[in-house]
Amino acid sequence: MILALLAAALFKTDMKLQHIAIAIHDIEEIEKFYVNILGFEILRSFVLDKTLAEKIFNYPVSIKVFYLKHGDFELEVFIRPGASRLCFNHICISVSNREEYYRKVVKKGYNSVCIKRETSDLIFISDKCNNLFELKEL
Repeated sequence: MILALLAAALFKTDMKLQHIAIAIHDIEEIEKFYVNILGFEILRSFVLDKTLAEKIFNYPVSIKVFYLKHGDFELEVFIRPGASRLCFNHICISVSNREEYYRKVVKKGYNSVCIKRETSDLIFISDKCNNLFELKEL
């Protein structure tokens, strides 16, 4: 406990885990496993249209998505078609001044996607090993 307080005092927290995204192929598992066994609640569901799916994940297919929550933990579950190997896994982090992070990524030559929208822009970045991160403003 003291170490945690000391660490918080010494290090400025400018990053927070927002959500983790995974993909499953059986939509019934949302209720059977994630709700009934793990205790998540379904906050919302939506369809990621194929244009956005292609821009972000390089897959031109519309995908059903469920956003789940259990306490402070949030999970975004993509329902991929059949037993396909489509991958939508990513980690979403909230950061202070995400535009600065985005500029740094672009300047250093890392892959990035910025999708302009009326509500708020979507920003995705990846490391050289293709681990995908979504950036939101803290």
